Amino acid sequence: MTVAEGQTVMGPRKRREPKLFYAEVNLDEPGLFLILISPAVEIDADRRVPRDVAFVLDTSGSMKGEKIEQAKKALAFCIGKLAAADRFAIVQFSTIAQAFGEEGRWTRAGDEHKRAARDWVGGFEAAGGTNIGEALERVFALPVDEARPATVLFLTDGRPTVNVTDIEALSKFVKDNNKRNLRVFTFGVGDDVNTHLLDRMSDETGGLPEYVRPGEAIDGKVTRLFSKMSHPVLTDLALEIPGVKGLEVYPPQLPDLFHGSQVVLAGSYEGAGDSVVRLRGRVGEKQKEFVYEGTFPKQTVDRPFIGPVYAHRKIGYLLDQIRLHGENKELKDEVIRLSLAYGIETPYTSYLVLENKEQYREYGVAVTTARPGGRSPVPVMEPKAAAEQRSKAADRLEREFGALGRPPAAADTPEGAGPPEVPPSTAAVSGLRADADAFKEEQTGKRAVEIAQEIQRLRQAENFARDMRGAQNVQQRGKQQLVNYRGVWVDERFGGTERVTKVRWGSNAYFRLARERPDLRDIFTLGQQVVVVTARNQALLVDIEGGLEELSDAHVKELFTDLEP
Repeated sequence: MTVAEGQTVMGPRKRREPKLFYAEVNLDEPGLFLILISPAVEIDADRRVPRDVAFVLDTSGSMKGEKIEQAKKALAFCIGKLAAADRFAIVQFSTIAQAFGEEGRWTRAGDEHKRAARDWVGGFEAAGGTNIGEALERVFALPVDEARPATVLFLTDGRPTVNVTDIEALSKFVKDNNKRNLRVFTFGVGDDVNTHLLDRMSDETGGLPEYVRPGEAIDGKVTRLFSKMSHPVLTDLALEIPGVKGLEVYPPQLPDLFHGSQVVLAGSYEGAGDSVVRLRGRVGEKQKEFVYEGTFPKQTVDRPFIGPVYAHRKIGYLLDQIRLHGENKELKDEVIRLSLAYGIETPYTSYLVLENKEQYREYGVAVTTARPGGRSPVPVMEPKAAAEQRSKAADRLEREFGALGRPPAAADTPEGAGPPEVPPSTAAVSGLRADADAFKEEQTGKRAVEIAQEIQRLRQAENFARDMRGAQNVQQRGKQQLVNYRGVWVDERFGGTERVTKVRWGSNAYFRLARERPDLRDIFTLGQQVVVVTARNQALLVDIEGGLEELSDAHVKELFTDLEP
């Protein structure tokens, strides 16, 4: 992949262009590109457009205590940051919804009105039910001014329990009434929220969902987002590249640009040649267009970080569509194809043991020792063996390691000794770990919130050259190939029926094996949780928590001796 050189900007002022990168997997596949756009470069940051902001706060009984106090503190901060030219509205809801100021009108953000609003917010008490429907009615009753960006910050810690409680009806109300492109940013507090409702409210309006987990500070997350949104630079973005065919861009709906932030776009294209890159947007009432010149090559030197960014974003988008709107074969098949091609875990693919050769052919993924785009080779097993091994190996790992994917704790090591250096990111696992049924069906609770957060991370993936350096799902160490299964590096030959010797990471036994077996030392650099087959029906398991501290000569010899089935 090469970086495009010599681009020029057409317009009244010459500005530094966005960074534009290209990659091509091979000549038979679409080309891939990555565009990084900085609004501080594209628009004069001093020309701040007045905006309208609606704050919607759940004050139901479940918000009682620290949650309501933090929410009030965050709301007071946001009100104080409004500029005099801004307008605002506040809707407080529990069993009923109430609005600050005159019903159905925005309030000017003068000092007197802001003081009165903070005093009103200070008197909130948590009590009653959760009437999300009436709160939404009051928000969408506000008038619209096309010249002013309009944003809603919607914070709740529960599911609708009063008035309209049907999730489909509430989601439809938001979609049908948001004809003026009001952006809704939802904050789900705790694990009792309905993730499908909050995610759809944001998705339908061009906003983003945010979740505040138990123990996290509400005020910190709300104020950080609000501070970022304080300077809208370019809204209602649209991208056009007329010189190429089959254009796909993720995210499909481009986000608004804010001062000091960056928008990252990843996409695919067919064809090749010169083309303008046309970015349109709105600054207040004025439409702006930025035109750049670029060349989309037919064949380039590959940059391996572009493919994973594109694949993660597309998989995140497709999984969100399936989760929120229902599964169909076309979306599911594309998730599986990308998942297998780029080593990304999804509810449809497991990376303890990957699928069989027939499925690789079905989804158009070539199985070679040198994967296209620099990706690692993928282990392939026979269909029957794959199914049996996946079940047995997964069960055995759960028994041996307990909670898989836990962050490794600090280990006590012998005085004067240090373990082999472990790359800092190799324990990372990309993708979504979730049971397929839970992924499609769970809407509320701890696991539902985790799934919503993981999908959002996929959709916003930016820099895997930085974030995932050395952290592939498949790694080759000598003759052994290991797969990252929920934070544990597992020899792909491991079947779950072997006799397992468990050794504590950083112990004398661990260092003895590292000294005497260079092949194991290389494997140990992968991380602090490793499973490797040492002989037929024998396996070594290294764990940060528990295991043998010492190994006798006889035990070491036995560990590398074949056993009869």
